[in-house]
Amino acid sequence: MNALHRYYLVLALIAFILLVTGNAFAQAAPEPQMLEEMGRLRQEGHAEHHDVYKDWKMPQSSISCCQERRVEGGEVQGDCYPTDAEMRPAGKENPLVKGNVWWAKRFDGRWIEIPESRIIHEKNPDDTGSRAHLCQGDESTYVYCFVPPTGTF
Repeated sequence: MNALHRYYLVLALIAFILLVTGNAFAQAAPEPQMLEEMGRLRQEGHAEHHDVYKDWKMPQSSISCCQERRVEGGEVQGDCYPTDAEMRPAGKENPLVKGNVWWAKRFDGRWIEIPESRIIHEKNPDDTGSRAHLCQGDESTYVYCFVPPTGTF
């Protein structure tokens, strides 16, 4: 086997490994019915805590974390909502970060890594403080603000 054949064989092997491991780490898209339920719970959570969310500011900024808007029927929708969160190892997109970082569950059921720069040290608005609060846009993974569960600082 000459060098060119070995080169193509190695490239094919690398492509296969990336294909297999990429699928292993991919998150399955939620079912439409589940998305609808999550959206409803998100809006209920936003409505419950809106009086707190509206005063939160993005770190090093005077911009509100809560980008509220009125939609059809006069209902208020916002970008902040209570959610699950946990400490996990930093993702592969942050190779310089060592140790554990916060991950939060988005409204669509997918988990996203929370940049340290987006954590705000505000009082958790839940009575129990057992849930985190995430302010994040619909179509992106950009995090406006994040408040971890109480007692985690």
